[in-house]
Amino acid sequence: MDSELQRYVIKNYIHFFTKEECEISNSISKEEKINHFPIDIQKRFRDDLSYTPNEYSLMTKEEKEDFYNKTVVRIISEENIFFNRCPYCGQLAVTIKARQAKCGHSWRDFDLVEEDGKFRWEKPGSKA
Repeated sequence: MDSELQRYVIKNYIHFFTKEECEISNSISKEEKINHFPIDIQKRFRDDLSYTPNEYSLMTKEEKEDFYNKTVVRIISEENIFFNRCPYCGQLAVTIKARQAKCGHSWRDFDLVEEDGKFRWEKPGSKA
């Protein structure tokens, strides 16, 4: 799966995660944050009685990738989500409300148009 698509869905549609998916994602995030600290601080976290790694926080990189891929595929197939793409280059915007892509193009003067349940950006006064 495209990492940009995965990032976009996880960032903008986390409210579609199930309770179990949220628990797994939170465990993965907490472990990844701890792993970014220097070793001595990591040891303090791990020695702290309030921190107990679970099966999710100890997943391999491949297991984490597989979890996020399956979650994103489920969300895309079950929910009506909007992929906010640049009308110039088609690249995904950072958020669902953004009107500027990483390519530098801006579409602040465009309107969001819905036809047959599908959304697209359209310049006012133009016919597509």
